Order: sequence, then C-alpha cells, then structure tokens
Amino acid sequence: MSSALFSVRVLHHVLLIAAVAPLLALAFPQRKISSLPIAVLVAVNAVVLWLWHAPGLYTWGLASVPAYWLMQISLLGSAWLLLRAILAPTQPGTARKPAALKSFSP
Repeated sequence: MSSALFSVRVLHHVLLIAAVAPLLALAFPQRKISSLPIAVLVAVNAVVLWLWHAPGLYTWGLASVPAYWLMQISLLGSAWLLLRAILAPTQPGTARKPAALKSFSP
C-alpha cells in the first residue's frame, strides 16, 4: 500500500523517522560514548534522506522489493543512530527525560 499511494508512503516515512526511531533510541541507548560527533550523524541522516528521494534511487526503491526494504532500513537506521546520540544517555545516572516524554510520566 505504501508503494502505491504517495500520501501513505510519506506517512510511513514520517512514522519511521519521527516515532519509531526515537522509541528505539530510548529503548536501546548507547553503551559507550559515540565516536561520531552529532554533526556527522546529522549529515549522514540528511544524505540518506536526500539520496533515497533522488529520482533514480527513489524509482529503484519502488520498483524492487529488496530495494524498498533497503530504503526502509537505511532511513530508520540513520534516524535511530542520530536520535540515539541525542536522546539516550551514555552514562548511568545521567538520564534525563526529553521534554516531550515528561508530560506522560508522573
């Protein structure tokens, strides 16, 4: 369905990047301090998003099932790595809840 309707495809990508990736980042925090700076992770995430929405790769991603899943995994993976560095604490005892989650906890 998401390969047939543009609106569903956009919603699917937004849910992957804006909902699933932050939840994965909070569920699977970093075990050690990342060797990559945030700026590099932002750049990688932006490049992955841009490349998959370039006409050639975009067409290939919709024409092939393996390419489609590669697109989904790479979009989710790059967003997860970025958000894990932003949201998840690297040291025990330094946990801080993101402002959006504070409204849901006592």
